[in-house]
Parts: sequence; structure tokens; C-alpha cells
Amino acid sequence: MKDLVDNLMKSAPPGSEAAVGVLASVITTTNQWCETLYQTATQAADVAEQNVLAAEAKQAAVPAPNAATT
Repeated sequence: MKDLVDNLMKSAPPGSEAAVGVLASVITTTNQWCETLYQTATQAADVAEQNVLAAEAKQAAVPAPNAATT
């Protein structure tokens, strides 16, 4: 993506530096946001997985009901 912005800046018409700079800033910010979103989703998935594993372990520790006592 950085190469695209660099090429855009090189081939932009004279006087459009400010617009290209804004576009580059938007692209950079969007990429950072996507990375943050990915990391957050990964962390949430890890927490959910740990919660499921903990619930399974807790359930496995509960003795099964005895058919004779029911």
C-alpha cells in the first residue's frame, strides 16, 4: 500500500500535493485501524477460547448423575 501512495505522489499533477498528502494520511490511518481491529478480534477470540476451555474443564469435573439415584 505504501508503494501505491509513493507512486501516486510521484505521478500527481503539480499543485495536488496537499490532496495526495491527505489521501496518504487516510490510507495510513485506515491501515492502522485495520491492524488494531485485527489484533482486538484475535484477542477476543483467544479470551472466548479460554472461557470455553475453562467451562469444559469445569463441566468435566462435575460427576455424572448416577442412574440408581435418579
